[in-house]
Amino acid sequence: MAWRFVAEDGSLEANVPDGLTVIGRGSLLQITDKHVSRQHAEISVENGKCQIRSTHSNPCFYKPRDADLFTALNHSEWCQLHDGDSIGLAPNQYQFKLMWSESKPEAVAPVEPGTGETAQQPEAAARKNDEAEVTEMKVNSQSAAAAPPVEAEKPKVEVEKLASGNEGLLLSS
Repeated sequence: MAWRFVAEDGSLEANVPDGLTVIGRGSLLQITDKHVSRQHAEISVENGKCQIRSTHSNPCFYKPRDADLFTALNHSEWCQLHDGDSIGLAPNQYQFKLMWSESKPEAVAPVEPGTGETAQQPEAAARKNDEAEVTEMKVNSQSAAAAPPVEAEKPKVEVEKLASGNEGLLLSS
């Protein structure tokens, strides 16, 4: 028995390992978009229960199985997940349904982003990459809890006189 992610578009199925797992950009969920952090969220599976915590400044999204819309999760707060609930790692993108399974899912070839075509990656190499990613992303819960929070650099805001004589805001980083 295991939890698994199923991409909303059906392009991917992936087991969610027991313990604490960091999810985001990488081979586990086949996300390559730089808008998704490699450490976008944490999934915790203990005693058959699954929960998610958004760990990045860009939020994760949650939709209960009986709801129509996703809502943004509060940063660093755990959210209990149930069979059939969905999560998203970006607004209207990278959405996965969480499913409780009695067995491991069959391998589903990932779809190349933007093409709709199946990726041409050999199955053995894909398995090796997934195993390496899961091993890399497995986190010791004590070291994760002891890590200091990372603050995002805040943009500098300046007021500038426009040619029209009005004032405007100038954002820079």
